[in-house]
Amino acid sequence: WLLPLRRWAGGRSKAAAESISRADALRASKPDRAIELYERALRDAPEELEALWKLATLLDERKLADRAAGTYRRVLSLAHYLGVAED
Repeated sequence: WLLPLRRWAGGRSKAAAESISRADALRASKPDRAIELYERALRDAPEELEALWKLATLLDERKLADRAAGTYRRVLSLAHYLGVAED
């Protein structure tokens, strides 16, 4: 279901897109900084489902289970709200 997400994200803000891009680049080497950048993207564009998904998976990878679980719930809620179908 992430592929339709990319198509939907075409209208994202430039600031959010830049934050996501920088976070993606830092994800492996500086995960704490990447988390901050995904969160910044979400402040700039609260309906940025890709940033929310990437944040959730990174929190999960970092063993931050409570934050990851809450973020996954936000992903599901936002996807439902936006009408993103499960593929």
